[in-house]
Amino acid sequence: MDSVLFSFLRLNRLRKQRMRALLRPIGFSGSMVLLLQYIANHPETSQEDAAVFYYLDKTNVARDAGRLEKLGLICRSVVPENRRQYAMSITGEGRAALEQLNTVYNTLTEQMSLGFTAEEWKLFGSLLEKAEKNLIMEESRQTGGKHHA
Repeated sequence: MDSVLFSFLRLNRLRKQRMRALLRPIGFSGSMVLLLQYIANHPETSQEDAAVFYYLDKTNVARDAGRLEKLGLICRSVVPENRRQYAMSITGEGRAALEQLNTVYNTLTEQMSLGFTAEEWKLFGSLLEKAEKNLIMEESRQTGGKHHA
């Protein structure tokens, strides 16, 4: 296995473990954070849009949306044109929770970037974005331009 890919896979695994440890005390999972952030940036969005954007399973997004709604962090309303679809919006409590979650993300970023110069960290981010775009292009090529979640 390519050493870069191996390191990336290990890094991703470690990142998930650290995120779980940091999010556990406040009752969140990683995908709930992604969904809440997406809803904050895309008001009146659908569960399907969020699933497609993050390459998540639609069923998991629906489950997490239900949890966020029960916590009072988002509200969902049925879309009149499609009664099987929900429009999701963040609440004031959800925005307050995002502030707390940003603290968690800042902590993780500090832990991950220790020993990097600002330029190295920026370059690392650029390289990851390039790799992400490569995989998105390949996914698009293989699916005929359809983005599957």
